[in-house]
Amino acid sequence: MCLWILYVTEGDDDADPEAPLGRRSRRPVLRVGARAQTLPPPEGRHVSEKRMKKVALEGAARRAADAPAADGVAEVALIGRSNVGKSSLLNLVTFGAGAAVVSAKPGTTCSMNHYSVDGRWRLVDLPGYGYAEAEPGEIEAWDAFTKEYFATRENLAGVLLLIDASVPPTANDEKYANWLIENETPFTIVFTKCDRDKPKGPSVEDNKAAFRAKIEERWHRLPSMISTSSVTTQGRDEVLKFISSLIVYRRMRNEERKKAKRQEKVKAMKEERYEAKGEAMRKARGGKPAKKPVSKEEEEWDDEEELDEDWDDESSFTVNAKGKGAKTIQDMIRAELEEINREGR
Repeated sequence: MCLWILYVTEGDDDADPEAPLGRRSRRPVLRVGARAQTLPPPEGRHVSEKRMKKVALEGAARRAADAPAADGVAEVALIGRSNVGKSSLLNLVTFGAGAAVVSAKPGTTCSMNHYSVDGRWRLVDLPGYGYAEAEPGEIEAWDAFTKEYFATRENLAGVLLLIDASVPPTANDEKYANWLIENETPFTIVFTKCDRDKPKGPSVEDNKAAFRAKIEERWHRLPSMISTSSVTTQGRDEVLKFISSLIVYRRMRNEERKKAKRQEKVKAMKEERYEAKGEAMRKARGGKPAKKPVSKEEEEWDDEEELDEDWDDESSFTVNAKGKGAKTIQDMIRAELEEINREGR
């Protein structure tokens, strides 16, 4: 079963025929295979400018095992090829307070950097994939490291897959998108550098269309695509709304899981009490089999069945449904005839 997140914005009707659904509800839409589920609306308090500016580097890890403890804090990860603009996007959504290392040199982010946002949730900047100048062993290590995080991290709420719109899409971009779908990792696509139309070569819109065409060959439905620019701040609000809805949705899912666990616990406790009661009854009977205690609902059902049996058997019909201390119809008729005979005398 494939799982991904779709965020629909105005103007995307041609790219996604289901855009009106999201536009009417003004909410992001969660895709689960062939089904669509509307996510809760974003809550501005999670991504307000004041809160986003309270961002701090919490830790840098080169192994998934060295990441901050799985403490339940929601994490939104950024992944993309080397020099795609992950650190720049991080600074964009934190209004310049990300303290990320912004560099034109590919491969600058060589570790998993966890940024705490006001102590409430985290942004995670992951190493870029596909850096041509890195050693093959190093590339494989980064790839395994990142995928291990996606597969095992309980805190992960979703992924922003960044695609450089200033250049034609790469095979690695398509490969990583397919991997996220196959491994049921919630994500959306974020195009970066959308302000960089080059005088020669394909335009930004051409590159976005080319990537869309590639993934359409394999996917039945497309995830939404948010266009951004760290220079013009284009797309910042859309990305923040998506992150907020993702955090709210994760919180709701956690509450549902907790409720389900509580219900399972209560059910197990009830079954344990019934078993204990049955064992006590067996001991009271000297080890002889005892009727298994039943629930209140089962007792009421048994009473209804017994009442039905009384109605079906006319000869045993009584005023009391269980036939205790009441005369049958035949007895009542016989008594009435005797009374008539006595009066006739």
